[in-house]
Amino acid sequence: MRMAAAVGVRGVGIVSMLATGPELIAAGAVESAASVVEWVDRFLEETAAQA
Repeated sequence: MRMAAAVGVRGVGIVSMLATGPELIAAGAVESAASVVEWVDRFLEETAAQA
């Protein structure tokens, strides 16, 4: 996350045994999700709402 933030790209954190959601946000993630599937579903819903 810190590397993504350092170069100005959108970092999305996936919660795991290595980091919690708040830890990922503190490290520079713009958002976090419990799984890749959760994040993709949320992303697709947001994209469809904008269309």
